Amino acid sequence: MNGVELYELWKAEKDKVMRGRIESMKESVEQKGVVILDFETTGANITNHPDKKWGYFKGKTWYDAIQIALIDTSVLDSSTKSGYKEYSWRLMPHKDYHARKDWATSIHGHSRDEYLLRTDLVNFTDIYPELARILNDKTVVAHNAFGFDKSVLEQMAEKYNVILPVFNWRDTKDELVKMYPQRKHSQKAVAAWMGFDNDFEGHDALVDVQMLTKIYHRIEEIKTKSDDFYFV
Repeated sequence: MNGVELYELWKAEKDKVMRGRIESMKESVEQKGVVILDFETTGANITNHPDKKWGYFKGKTWYDAIQIALIDTSVLDSSTKSGYKEYSWRLMPHKDYHARKDWATSIHGHSRDEYLLRTDLVNFTDIYPELARILNDKTVVAHNAFGFDKSVLEQMAEKYNVILPVFNWRDTKDELVKMYPQRKHSQKAVAAWMGFDNDFEGHDALVDVQMLTKIYHRIEEIKTKSDDFYFV
């Protein structure tokens, strides 16, 4: 067997293995289901970190969710923008944040005084049973999951004394950094260079997960076409 024949045999085996990996990944995702998740938070620097611009993120204290939105891609729903079952709850922030005036109003548009007067606020513990049911045994996808959303959910669970269900996390930002290191990776930037929306602003959790669903599906499409972008 000459070199060309050996190469063709190796390539065929490699393609076979990759197809198997992709199909296995698809079957796993289909069995468990994928939930797209996003939080909006007060942005108040409760740790009083001295960095005025980035203190909220450097302090890493994030049990201050004021909105959570989910898209359950295992449930089709023709009445929603994404085409899947959508959930969005406006949350009463934890009492520790009621006295804080340093909310990130310029980012999400909500001041403390305005927000606390809303009539549609729910307590995290009231919606938690439904939230846990949706997340259980799923793959939960968020943009910057490992840098933010995962910590928010874990800190919320600890503060409100609830037990999180079992599920896996995926971080689209982390994946895109590896796939396209030279590009910008904010969700706004990704939405633009993927060609979805040049004017996407976000910072409403439901709007964010609707866009992230498109981004997630594009990543999956890219990965099935190239073994260079295979992630677990």
